[in-house]
Amino acid sequence: MTERERAILQLLAEGQSNKEAAAVLNLSPYTVETHRTNMMQKLGLHNTAEIVLYADLLWRVSPLLSMLPASLQDPVSTGVIAPCQYLCIALLLSLRWPICS
Repeated sequence: MTERERAILQLLAEGQSNKEAAAVLNLSPYTVETHRTNMMQKLGLHNTAEIVLYADLLWRVSPLLSMLPASLQDPVSTGVIAPCQYLCIALLLSLRWPICS
C-alpha cells in the first residue's frame, strides 16, 4: 500500500467518511474514493466493515511484524502471501498473543 492509502485506511477505520477524510488530507473526495478503491482491490476487501477489521488486525499485529525480517514485514505488498491469508495470520497472532490488544 502507498503512504496515502495507509492514511486513508486509518481515517476510514476511525469512522470518517470519504468526504471527511478528504478534508483532513486536503484532497478531493473523488481522490479519496480512488485511493480507497485501489486499496480495497489490493487487499481483497469489499466493504467498510472489512476495512475496519483489516485496520484493527493490522494495528494488533504490527509489533509482531516488526520482529520479522525486513523482506517479510509487509507481506501483502511483497507478494509473499495473499491478503486473505494475511488477515487469517493476523487474527491467529492477535488471539495467541493477547498482549498485543
